[in-house]
Amino acid sequence: MRTKKIVFFSAFKRVIPEDFENWLEKMALEGWHIERIRQWSSIIMIFRKGEPKKYRFVYDLRAVASKDYISTYEQFGWQFLGQMASVNIWRMEYKDDRPEAFTDKDSVTGRNNRTVAAVSISFSIFLIAAIAMAVALIFFSSGIPESDRIQLIIASVFFTVLAVILGCVMIYIHKGSKQSTR
Repeated sequence: MRTKKIVFFSAFKRVIPEDFENWLEKMALEGWHIERIRQWSSIIMIFRKGEPKKYRFVYDLRAVASKDYISTYEQFGWQFLGQMASVNIWRMEYKDDRPEAFTDKDSVTGRNNRTVAAVSISFSIFLIAAIAMAVALIFFSSGIPESDRIQLIIASVFFTVLAVILGCVMIYIHKGSKQSTR
């Protein structure tokens, strides 16, 4: 019997916060538990096999948290699992009613908007880089050596693809967040 399960790119496969939470809860119900979240957990997560448990997980994006952010959650019985990038992951075991961390529609919407804002920053950076490289290729290509021009084309295409993917992710999160707040 396997006692360890490794999952790659879980946060990239489940970009809507609610989807990520639900996936972690499903894993716990199947007996796969994560004990700690680290910076690289969006790329690789290691689960250990144990008894199936009902956990409520919370994905909370906070680039800068207040000084009593963690203690406030802990006072209400939440266990802090850690942080990956600017996302804090919390869990609480329960038996009957599933606990809620975000108690109203506005707090869920705020969490989803923070997630879209974080993705939009990366989107903007890649889009600006792709445009700058395209401008350099169009207007200054005569002064650029052939090998450098090829590298610029490859980088420009790569950044454009990343910008398109991030744009699609923003749309997907925005649509998913509208459905989850209904």
